[in-house]
Amino acid sequence: MTTVLCYGDSNTYGYVPETGMRYPRDVRYPGRLQMLLGDEYEIIEEGCNGRTTIHDDPFDGWKNGLDYLRPCLHSHKPIDIVILMLGSNDLKLTFHLSAKEIADGAGVLVDVISSFSKEDQGFAPKIILVSPPEIGTGIRYSPFYGAFDEGSIEISRQFPQYYRAVAEKYGCTFFDAAQHIYPSDVDSLHLTPEGHRVLAEKLCEVVKGMEMDNIHGEIDYSEYWERCWKEENSEELSGYLQGWNGHADEEMDIFRQYGVRKVCDAACGFGAHTIAFASNGFEVSAFDISERAVELTRYGLKKFGYEGVDVKVAGITDTGYDDEAFDAATAYAVMDHLTLEDAKKALAELMRIVKPDGLLLISFDAAEEEDFQCEHEELSDGSMIYTDASREGMLYRPYDAEKIGALVEGCSVVKQWTNRKGAQIVLLQKKL
Repeated sequence: MTTVLCYGDSNTYGYVPETGMRYPRDVRYPGRLQMLLGDEYEIIEEGCNGRTTIHDDPFDGWKNGLDYLRPCLHSHKPIDIVILMLGSNDLKLTFHLSAKEIADGAGVLVDVISSFSKEDQGFAPKIILVSPPEIGTGIRYSPFYGAFDEGSIEISRQFPQYYRAVAEKYGCTFFDAAQHIYPSDVDSLHLTPEGHRVLAEKLCEVVKGMEMDNIHGEIDYSEYWERCWKEENSEELSGYLQGWNGHADEEMDIFRQYGVRKVCDAACGFGAHTIAFASNGFEVSAFDISERAVELTRYGLKKFGYEGVDVKVAGITDTGYDDEAFDAATAYAVMDHLTLEDAKKALAELMRIVKPDGLLLISFDAAEEEDFQCEHEELSDGSMIYTDASREGMLYRPYDAEKIGALVEGCSVVKQWTNRKGAQIVLLQKKL
């Protein structure tokens, strides 16, 4: 049986905006979630009216969410999944907090859930960090006006970007409640029965996405890409690769400005960028997880007279190169074919093989409508594994500017731009 702990405030408790009483279990979202998921799950409700993230309310100090968290985790262990939805009460005027400060408070709770549970029950539960719904525009007419005001509305609208960043930082699943639900017109704070229903249904999808994570386990990227590249004919690719021989993109000029000579082309595919760098005078090495891709790259290099280029089979999270072996590394349209966890590992690995003050260029293809229409299963981090015959087995995780920012958070960004094909390019510099 999978145990799910719902840890939150009055909207987890099931506060009724019209009466101040509590919705029946089959109305409030944890109870509905139990019905949707069935007997293979146990849903534990831990909602408390007025609960904050980590702050002591001057009137109800015992409602600090951090104080009760460890005893709660210990009492209900073993816990497999925690749905954490707190932050609305931190908007109270008495705290004077920004959206980022509130999200950071939620981050403290995420950290405690992981670290304490790992020690107390032997493993860390998976965490769904829920960015709370917005404060309603009618807050001025709410019985809670005074504790909250019009400024609380704007701060609540900023929640998603900061909660997403916290989720990315700690490697947990992000869920934006404001995309799906809105508070009652009665008090602009609490959910209607319909809101509880929708929230339960959407969270059910997320929990089942975690089931997909378990089914797929550790992703074997090589299987799809080996099959993909085996369909390519080296002779037929020659004409296409001819266009890359001598081709120079903007990044090559930037590399020269920074004195880059040695470049690693990560996950090189059939070697288009490898040939471009070699033909522009760079000392390039390349690797790919697919043996067939390496064969195609070597064929292209030989055809255009660059046989001295080192190309090998390796994975992007474990390249096998020495520390600080290159002046720069590139990963063209690679991160969007990795899970979030593996993308972070890949970023760290490529930074490892680049010299101090060296450069790392990563690109993200523009998502197209077809990417979402093809049949797929969705993992908890938003990655899609395609089941459609044309892409079966391929993993794709679409990136927008916000997700890119979260992935490279803490890195030194030199430049960011969109190329002529609509791909997002990010140039990072290794700073010690």
